[in-house]
Amino acid sequence: MSNMDRVVEIGRRVASETGLLRPARLLYRTIFDHDGRKRRQSLCHFYGQIIRRGDLVFDVGANVGVYSEVFASLGANVIAIEPLPDNVRRIRNARYRNKIKIVQTAVGARVGTDKIRVATSHTMASMSPEWVCASADSPRLRGAEWGWLGEMEVSITTLDSLCQTYGLPDFIKIDVEGYEESVFDGLSIQPKCLSFEFNPEILHATQRCLEKPVFNSSSECNYIVGEPSTFVLDRWTTKELTMQHILDSRPSSWGDIFVRRPLS
Repeated sequence: MSNMDRVVEIGRRVASETGLLRPARLLYRTIFDHDGRKRRQSLCHFYGQIIRRGDLVFDVGANVGVYSEVFASLGANVIAIEPLPDNVRRIRNARYRNKIKIVQTAVGARVGTDKIRVATSHTMASMSPEWVCASADSPRLRGAEWGWLGEMEVSITTLDSLCQTYGLPDFIKIDVEGYEESVFDGLSIQPKCLSFEFNPEILHATQRCLEKPVFNSSSECNYIVGEPSTFVLDRWTTKELTMQHILDSRPSSWGDIFVRRPLS
């Protein structure tokens, strides 16, 4: 982290602790953040195809809450699940926070605790040793340095436990930097729709995710590359054909696979 990054982070923490962060963010967005407004509008347009007012949405790996805000702005009741304290502080100052409940934990295959690694110069954190190694060696992710000082112990829950507490969600967004397989190992009921991130460096792990028993064999899939604006495929298709399309096209960027229960 550079000296300037440290100054910005200290300023953000002071603003949060004094109650000034939320009004400062709103003022900045209103006056200066034109690109951010366009980004949020694009996300709202895309996810408006999936999320309806009153839906229950789990945002697993919520980071600083950008997507949680988008889902809440669409009228959803959002459970923002995020293990890192600094990110949780920022979500607490989100817009539509009356529609967002924060659960400070990681999500995995079983309830307990484990260590999470935080990249020193990149907006990533992961509990997957495979992803830590792959991203450190990837030209696409230069600057993603995983120092041991960026390791912390976090609590872990499961999606099944969250469903027991809050109900079966209408949509789950999963962004856990290579830890998706463990997340699916803790889910026994397929929701109406979910999405999970894939990365070109570990597509074999993506394929294993789609083979998890939680998914109905007749599930329908589509996918996006990068931040969503439109689906890549012109129609929803099988898990197998979707994965084959990704393998054949070899996207150079991350993306998300969407899986929904059969409509009929």
